[in-house]
Amino acid sequence: MSRKRDKPSKSKKNNGGVNDYSQRMSRLKSQALVRVAQTAFDNNLYFQSAALLEKALRRDPANVRLMADLALVRGKMRDYAEAEELLDRAAKLAPRQPSTLCMIAKVYATIARPEQATDYYRRALALNAGTSSAVETLVDLSALYERRHLLDEARQLIDDALERDPAHEKARLQQAVIDRRSGDLDRCESRLRALLGAAQCSVQISSSAWHELGQLLDSVNRFDEAFQATLNAKQSTHAESTKAHLANEYAQAQNYQLLQALSAQHYDHWAALAEDDAPYRCALMTSYPRSGTTLAEQVLDSHDDFVSADEFDVMDQWVFRPIVQRFPANTPLLDIIEKVPAPVRHEARSTYWQRSENIFGEPIGNRMMLDKNPALTQLLPWINWAFPEMRLLIALRDPRDVVLSCFMQNVQPNMVSVNWSSLDRAAAHYAQTMKTWLKIRELTRSKWLEFRYEDMVENLEAEAHRLLNFLDLPWDSRVLKFHERARQKTVRSPTYAAVTKPVYRGSIGRWKNYSQHFERAGITLTPFLKEFGYDKGL
Repeated sequence: MSRKRDKPSKSKKNNGGVNDYSQRMSRLKSQALVRVAQTAFDNNLYFQSAALLEKALRRDPANVRLMADLALVRGKMRDYAEAEELLDRAAKLAPRQPSTLCMIAKVYATIARPEQATDYYRRALALNAGTSSAVETLVDLSALYERRHLLDEARQLIDDALERDPAHEKARLQQAVIDRRSGDLDRCESRLRALLGAAQCSVQISSSAWHELGQLLDSVNRFDEAFQATLNAKQSTHAESTKAHLANEYAQAQNYQLLQALSAQHYDHWAALAEDDAPYRCALMTSYPRSGTTLAEQVLDSHDDFVSADEFDVMDQWVFRPIVQRFPANTPLLDIIEKVPAPVRHEARSTYWQRSENIFGEPIGNRMMLDKNPALTQLLPWINWAFPEMRLLIALRDPRDVVLSCFMQNVQPNMVSVNWSSLDRAAAHYAQTMKTWLKIRELTRSKWLEFRYEDMVENLEAEAHRLLNFLDLPWDSRVLKFHERARQKTVRSPTYAAVTKPVYRGSIGRWKNYSQHFERAGITLTPFLKEFGYDKGL
C-alpha cells in the first residue's frame, strides 16, 4: 500500500523530471544546431546557416542571442524585413538589458544599417552609462561616428571611454585613428607606438596598429619605415589565414578551369537563353580591388537618375552560391552553368533585383542601378550568363599602384585579401583576376567600357561625361561635387575617408616610393602594364 501511496508522488516527480530533461535536451540540440550553423556561416553558406538557426530557435524560442544570430544571417542575405523583425523581438524580450541592446546594435552595424546601430548603442548607454561595461559601447559607437565622418562626436565618446579605462587597447587604437583623421599625425604616431609597445597587445589590435602606422608613415614620406610597419602587420595575422588560403586556392583552381573551357559557343547559347528576358536597367563596376572603383562609384552615385549598391554581395549570395549548391562538390563551373534549368535562371534574376531593392529600402524604378564590387571580376562569366543586359564598367589603374595599395590595406583575411600578405602574392592574384577580364573582353556580348583612375584624377569632368554617356544618362554637374555627398553617407570601401575630399593626385605613381620591393612583382605585372598602357619607361 505504501508503494501505491508513493506512486502518485513519484509519478509527479517523474513528470517534472521528464519536463526538465526534455528542456535540457532541447537546449542541447539547439546548441548543436548553432555550432553547425556557425560553420556554415563561416563558409558563406547563409541559406544553410539560416535553416539551422531557425530550427534552433524553434527549440529555444526565447533565446535573444539566437534571434540576433539569425538576424545577422538574414541581414547578410539582404532579407532586411526578417532581420529587423527578429531584432525587434529580441529588444522587446530584454528592453532594459544593455548587453542585449549592444548585441542588436552590432548586428545592425554589420548588416550596413548604421542609423539603427547608433540608436541601439545610444539606448544601451542610457542604461549602463555608469558601469564598466559602458566602455565597449562607447568605443563601438565612436567607431560608427568616425566611419560616418563625425569626428568631434567620435572623439568625445572615445575620451569618455579612456577616462573610465585608460588601458583599453581598442579605445587607444580608435583614439589614434581619430588623431590621424583630424590631421594630428605626431600624436597619432606616438599613441600607436605606445600601444604596440604594450606587453599585452592582442594580435588583432597589433595588426591594425601596425597598418595604421604604415599608412601614417607613408603619408609623411617615411617609406622604408612604412613598408616595414606593413610587413609587421601581415606577420601578426599570418596564423589566422589558413582557412582563407584554402578557400582562395579552391576558387583560383575553379576560375582557371572555367577560363580554359569557355568559348564563343557558350556565349551563343547564353544569348539564345536570354531572348525572352525582361531586361533590367543595370551596370556592374568591377576590376581588381584598389583600382579606382570607389571614386568612380561616388561620382556616379551623385546623379539623380542613379542608385548604387556599394560592395554588397547580392550577386554572389543570390545568383552564384544558391545555384552552385544544387550540384555535387567539385562540379566544373561551366558544366553547372550549362545545366541550370531556365526557370532557375529566371528566378535568380528576379531574386537578385528584389534583394538589391531591399538594400536601398525602396523600389529602383526607372533609375540605373550600379552593382559596384571589385571582387566580382572572376564571376563575370556567370554575370554574362544571368544578366547579358548588364553593362560592364572596368576600372583600370597602374597595376603597381593597385598591388601596393592592396598590400597596405588593413582588412580581415578572406579569400581575396589573403593574397595581400606580400607584393609578390598580390601581383600573382592580380594577374589571375585580370586574365579573367581579358578573356571575357574577347567573348562578351554585353556592352563594356574600360576607364582609367589616372584619367579621372587628371580630368574628372571629361571622364564623368564619358561614363554617363556610356550609361545613357544625361549630364548632371552635381557629380563633380561627389565628395560633398559622400560626407553624408556611409561608404563601405576601406577608402571611406578619402572620398570625402576632392580628387587629388597623391596616389598616382605611389609605387615608385617602393620600387626596390617590386623586382619579382614587376615581372608578374609586366604583361598587364603593356596591355593597359602603363608600360612607359619599361
